[in-house]
Amino acid sequence: MKIGISVKPSYKEPLRKSLEYAVNQELDYIEIKLEKPELVQKVLNNKALISLRNELSDYNFDYVMHAPYVGLNLASLDPSIGKISEKTIERSVILASKVGIETITVHVGRLPRDYPTKSLPKAMECAIERLRYLKNLCDDLGIVLAIENDHQVYDHLIAGYPDQIQHIIKSTDCKFTFDVGHAYTLTDPLNFIRLLHKDIVIVHLHDNMGDKDLHLGIGEGRINFNAIITTLKQFNYHGPLIIEVYDPFAVDLSILRLKSILKKLISNKREI
Repeated sequence: MKIGISVKPSYKEPLRKSLEYAVNQELDYIEIKLEKPELVQKVLNNKALISLRNELSDYNFDYVMHAPYVGLNLASLDPSIGKISEKTIERSVILASKVGIETITVHVGRLPRDYPTKSLPKAMECAIERLRYLKNLCDDLGIVLAIENDHQVYDHLIAGYPDQIQHIIKSTDCKFTFDVGHAYTLTDPLNFIRLLHKDIVIVHLHDNMGDKDLHLGIGEGRINFNAIITTLKQFNYHGPLIIEVYDPFAVDLSILRLKSILKKLISNKREI
């Protein structure tokens, strides 16, 4: 397993600053997180695209991408919202292909709480149909499409619990981005690993108290990361561990703590 960080390109913060930080921390992975749809359109401009591609190629990282999710909903029962969401993620997939990124994470979406629970099957059907379209596009471009598990919210969840993720994966042949912090707001994160370990291609790491999605640094909440990393190792997970923490100082501490966990895991294996 190798450590990485999630980086949010913006109009103010130069991407290179984050890349240099990752070099200094001796990290291996960078997740390019395009939270807002307008960032995709901005980067798809030819000049910006060439600049991004050149910037990424200046560094020896492995890159993954996170598609936009703010204001988007693949599970929407409103065809216009669903289509816009699908089209935005489609552009993100094309962007990933143009800059040489081979894995992209997407959010499935939710059913707003104003709808009755009897609408959940239809929302799931809408999400699966749109994911199948995106999966076919990814297959054509040689990109792995991974769905991310959701966290506790007031809306009806489509992709929050292990059985929901399993159903979507079986219906679409997508892979799985396992968000540990999101999982902890709903159930024991180890349940996801035991059920879905064969499909995990990315792991997101951040902490919380079990009730809200806070994106705290590792060790600042109640999650047992030793157990998480140990169980991933037992199931032969070798992919990226992406630290997805908001506070810069907490990112520093999270990297140190995660490196310590991995070092102990290697030491324990040698002793055995």
